Amino acid sequence: MVTFKEGDKSVKMSKRSDTVYYLDDLLNDVGEDATQFFFIMRNSNSHLVFDIALAKEQSDKNPVYYLQYAHARICGILRNFKKTLPDFRISDHVQNKLDLLISEDEIDLVKILTRFPDEVNNTALSFEPHKLITYLNLVAENFHKFYHNHRVLNAESEDLIFQRIILCEMTKQILKNGFSIIGISAPERM
Repeated sequence: MVTFKEGDKSVKMSKRSDTVYYLDDLLNDVGEDATQFFFIMRNSNSHLVFDIALAKEQSDKNPVYYLQYAHARICGILRNFKKTLPDFRISDHVQNKLDLLISEDEIDLVKILTRFPDEVNNTALSFEPHKLITYLNLVAENFHKFYHNHRVLNAESEDLIFQRIILCEMTKQILKNGFSIIGISAPERM
């Protein structure tokens, strides 16, 4: 069962009272990503209140925007890095350990990223896609925390810059893969 909410007004869908919100109209109003995301962000056994105003909002209050913004922010960091060092290749530095990533924020983010295969597997086995969204929110939240507390491109040493760039690349890839699984886009600019 779905209840649509716009502002303070909630409207239950009912064929008898001719209160219907067609999927095409919803897609036109809020877009494909928000529609897809909002329908799978809750357990299928729970009632969904689809907040149309929230789905349209372009701020961190909107859960799909919050996730996509983390991906776009990383893409921006990587674009700026490529301007500085256009010949840098992650593959050339993968053999390096991430031994300089010692802050609590960095370690927490790495630990969360390593859980991705298990999270996907558990989500698939339980047929509960909302669990993957919960995990992706945790990734985005920890990335934003890391980003706000640590300089990436202006870190203290070149090696630390490289390791933080690798951490950004890993986070970007996890988000992109997760978005692909749940069926939303991974914008590079917002």
